[in-house]
Amino acid sequence: MKILLLEDYALDADLTYRELTQNIIDCHIDVVKTLSEARKLVNNFYDVALLDINLPDGYGTELLVDLVENNSPAVIIMLTGAGDEEVAVTALKSGADDYIVKDGKYLKQLPELINFHLEQRVKKEKVKKVIINVLFLEHQKSDIELTILHFKRFAFNFRIKPVCNSKELLDMLPKHKSIACDYHVILMDYNLPGLTAIEITKEIRQNRKLDIPIVIVTGQGSEELAIQALKLGVDEYIVKRDNYLNRLPSLLESAYQKNVLETQNKQLIESEEKFRNSFDYANVGKAIVNLDGKLLKVNNKLCQIMARSKYELENKSVLNFIYHPDIELLKKMSSASDRIQIQNEEIEMRLVNKSGKIIWTLVSVSLIRDYEEEPNFYILHVQDITLRKDTIEKNRQLSLSVEQSPVMIIITDLNGDIEYANPKFTEVTGYSMHEVLHKNPRFLKSGQKKKEQYKHLWETIKKGQVWEGEFLNRKKNGDFYWESSSISPLKDEQGNVTHFIAIKLDITEQKNNVRKIRKLNEELELRVEERTKELSEANSKLGETIKIAESANNAKSEFLANMSHEIRTPMNAVLGFADILDKHIDNPVHKDYLKSIKSSGKILLSIINNILDLSKIESGSIKLKPEPVALAHLVEELTYMFKYKASEKNLDFQVEYDQQIPDLLLIDELRIKQVLMNLLSNAIKFTHIGFIKFKVEVLLKTDTIVDLYFLVEDTGIGVSEKDLDKILKPFEQQEGQDDKLYGGTGLGLAICDKIILLHKSKIEIKSQVGIGSTFAFKLTRLKIYKKDNYLNQPSVVTPEMVMFEGQSILIVDDDTENRRLLKSYLGDLKLNLIEVCNGEQAIDSVLSNKPDMVLMDMRMPKINGLEAAQKIRKKYGQRELPMVLMTASVFINKEKLEKYFDAFITKPIEIKYLIGIMSKYLKCKIKISHSITKSKEEINLRKILEEHGQTEVFRKQFTEVLNSLQQRISNSNLRLLSSELALFGANNKIIEIIHISDKLKLAITSYNIESTLKIIKLLNKCL
Repeated sequence: MKILLLEDYALDADLTYRELTQNIIDCHIDVVKTLSEARKLVNNFYDVALLDINLPDGYGTELLVDLVENNSPAVIIMLTGAGDEEVAVTALKSGADDYIVKDGKYLKQLPELINFHLEQRVKKEKVKKVIINVLFLEHQKSDIELTILHFKRFAFNFRIKPVCNSKELLDMLPKHKSIACDYHVILMDYNLPGLTAIEITKEIRQNRKLDIPIVIVTGQGSEELAIQALKLGVDEYIVKRDNYLNRLPSLLESAYQKNVLETQNKQLIESEEKFRNSFDYANVGKAIVNLDGKLLKVNNKLCQIMARSKYELENKSVLNFIYHPDIELLKKMSSASDRIQIQNEEIEMRLVNKSGKIIWTLVSVSLIRDYEEEPNFYILHVQDITLRKDTIEKNRQLSLSVEQSPVMIIITDLNGDIEYANPKFTEVTGYSMHEVLHKNPRFLKSGQKKKEQYKHLWETIKKGQVWEGEFLNRKKNGDFYWESSSISPLKDEQGNVTHFIAIKLDITEQKNNVRKIRKLNEELELRVEERTKELSEANSKLGETIKIAESANNAKSEFLANMSHEIRTPMNAVLGFADILDKHIDNPVHKDYLKSIKSSGKILLSIINNILDLSKIESGSIKLKPEPVALAHLVEELTYMFKYKASEKNLDFQVEYDQQIPDLLLIDELRIKQVLMNLLSNAIKFTHIGFIKFKVEVLLKTDTIVDLYFLVEDTGIGVSEKDLDKILKPFEQQEGQDDKLYGGTGLGLAICDKIILLHKSKIEIKSQVGIGSTFAFKLTRLKIYKKDNYLNQPSVVTPEMVMFEGQSILIVDDDTENRRLLKSYLGDLKLNLIEVCNGEQAIDSVLSNKPDMVLMDMRMPKINGLEAAQKIRKKYGQRELPMVLMTASVFINKEKLEKYFDAFITKPIEIKYLIGIMSKYLKCKIKISHSITKSKEEINLRKILEEHGQTEVFRKQFTEVLNSLQQRISNSNLRLLSSELALFGANNKIIEIIHISDKLKLAITSYNIESTLKIIKLLNKCL
């Protein structure tokens, strides 16, 4: 047997040659590696041609075409790689007998495949000669002889084997379709002795399941039986009429050819199914693409690569899924493939999957032509090489990092011989790669290291551990250098040590620096010792200076505290008795005198307060204390206060308040109010015509914080540019300012500036002489307070608004005039007033008189007010006893005092604030009849109730509770009223009633008696 083997890969050619010569007897094989060599042998005779597809100078399919055109009798088998199945199928259509994929098993399968196709070739040759073996069952001897004679004369390609009975026929047929049959057609008479033709057909078709063609011969009049036989599996029948033998050969050949065609169709279907399975379940992505670039069919692997379904890919342009810069690559490939029948060039191309991720792929394009050699469609093979690309890139980066590393890296074998050294190693040592390769690093030794160090090194790394240490080595030029080394074992997948890697850092410079630093340290230690002596002497002198400064500072603080107390205490009596005299004097001249006394006293207090505030700010003793504040109420209060003063000078007072400002903010109300009052007071004082503008707006707002902008603008006398910085300094005023006309100490703006600095902001001033001035500042990151309950400003309650119920008040003050003043203030309120003059008497009086409240002075002889309060709380445990601290000092520790006192009030005492505190802790009656002016709101509420038709319902529901409040006001009744108002408003959808309920609730929780009375008065008017 002669075999032509076309294989360019030497190893595959050698293995194939050995396998065939061992398994095929008398086999001669011609091995060629190129298409050009193979074409020289085309006209030689070969039994078998084994053709590889991809060759150095072309394709095996080109030799296939040459063999087919030369009518070569050889069996042609294509040798393909994985992924070339479509090419192989095309080769089958072009004349190849079969193909085999070069996988791990193909060498064992190849001899069997060759033998199979050689047998098939023999069968094909027999078919070409039309040799048809017929098994003929006929019991009439004459009919047998006549039929054989006719076939010998007129149908010489038939070979007739006659049998006389059914048993003999069935014995000559195989028992199952898996066994080869020697006959191509069965011809039998219908009327037979024993088994009939129909029974024989059942046996062949149903039991043995043979597909050999069956033709029956029947007599005239038996056509119906023949038709029944056809239904059971008979292929043809012929009636014994005149000249029926003339038609019999063509009938037999037709049955035979029909069977052959059916067999071929079945094989074709199986081949197509095989192709479909290899397409759908291939481990590479595949796609059939029409000539316009539309994806006609895609396999599962391509769907997986693209992270898309077949529905999302099929009938879409392939260009939609290619990374735009790579589209031209595919166009070049497809145009190149137009020039040959099969194109196997592979290129790297980027695709874009469903999530937008770029996928690196290896793509090949093959053009499939039809039988007329016209382009039909493309087949795309797509392999996902993203991981490979990533690995290559990581390896490239790793290689670069090693090559470009700023440290020395060498890799050795298990004996320590160098297999690799990076450029840094050659740079430091002076040796080239050629000089160090396959040498042990011991050539670097300086001879100044102990052998024990090297012994420990090898013991460590052979155990698979990391060794770290330092070496003093010698360069090629003889210079010494220090290196810090870390030597680690490299292990394979099984954990076996295969190499060692050493990472070395040249630390020569660091070593030299250490020596220099050590020397410098020694010198510095001497200098430090000398300097320490000098500093010790200087510190001794400095300590004395600090003691003197602290003594002076303490003296200053003590002086300010004493001045505060010594001035405020008599001023309390002066202003208090002036108020009392004002009620008992009707003489206008005398009243004017009293007015001057009170005015001068308040001015003096203001000056003292300013001096003390400035001192506390400069000493750092003032800390901001943010509390929940309704800024709108504060602005309303300032507007009310200064709008009247502005109207006295015929000035227009304008207010702009941003409604986006939250209801409650955490701010230090006292200090912000102090700043705003000073700015507004100055604006009115220095403005004689025009307007005053007071503006608060939001700069930035989130759910939790807000930035605010405050502005006070006037059309007053203005400030010159040179005085803008001056007016913010203590005791400084604008040059040329008329002190008699405007007065002032020059402290107000200085204090304002320092308060705003505490808020981490600053006052911005814009001014022109004769035009006016603008003072503005920002408060940033103010926290928004969202809780419903908060404490407002202490209530303002006058003696005319309240009546107490005979409770006893203990007054503790060493100053007789202050006690007289308090008795005068509280004398008309039906209270039992008890007086003591020091803390010791206060402690005894609490036990003996059991007062309902204690008004305690701070500074007293023997024991002060704080010490007395501590002993009262400790001795009697009466935390429920309200104690109010009265003090003329501003230097107090509120956190400490709050443990013992319920409230604080500063001297000079204002009676309206004192009564407000007392009404919070003592039982009292509010005088409802106290005059409250009728407001527009009350008229609107009446009208709103009428519009909703709820006037009568409101009267019935609220008359009883409002009447009870006429007799006695209590928190429980007020809370009940607030809840019922909210429910009434919600049920009847009257939003105004709900708002009044909210205001009442706020007034109750903040102990704002005046607001509570106004709301009750408003509700009473609607009854």
